[in-house]
Amino acid sequence: MSMITRRDKIMAHLNRYIHIRPDSEFCAPFEITQDGIAASVGITRNHVSILLGEMVKKGEVTIGFATIRGISAKKRKVYLLTMLGRNTLKDKIDSLVAGGYPLGELGVDLTRMTMDEVRRSVGDYLD
Repeated sequence: MSMITRRDKIMAHLNRYIHIRPDSEFCAPFEITQDGIAASVGITRNHVSILLGEMVKKGEVTIGFATIRGISAKKRKVYLLTMLGRNTLKDKIDSLVAGGYPLGELGVDLTRMTMDEVRRSVGDYLD
């Protein structure tokens, strides 16, 4: 059976923000910064930094710069999934579903999400 890694959890988290364009410069959510990802996934900022660096090198994540909603006018790095990252996550979800693994373990909390968020999070599994 396939295991869920911290990298998988980061991808699942970032997948909730696929509606944000990488070239957006204003009002990005805190959740797509290193600190926000660390808080959302439940790991240290240092570990997130290492994992994001690996994911950027593989082309699964892209870096942008944006002001963060409600924080300051200074631009910060923000991280978004690329198409390769989305496809990697989709393959992982397919593997988990085939193995009977609960998607909730991946951080896909369907009970607190709107239907639009659910669709963005799990993609074509609802269609």
